[in-house]
Amino acid sequence: MSASKIKGYRAMLGMTQEQMAKELELSLRSYATKEKGQIAFKADELVRLKQVFKDNGLDVNIDDLINA
Repeated sequence: MSASKIKGYRAMLGMTQEQMAKELELSLRSYATKEKGQIAFKADELVRLKQVFKDNGLDVNIDDLINA
């Protein structure tokens, strides 16, 4: 899991961890732990991440989010 890529994409959008956590319906603590790579994002969370990025003008694919 490339947590640093997810953090980078989020930062490119100017979103906070709290905003992203709300988009994914996660607690801030849970999201932050996943973004740090301590716990992997679930498949459905990756799909939602991809959609959030797409909705905000970043066209990434799931492989971009999974692979380092």
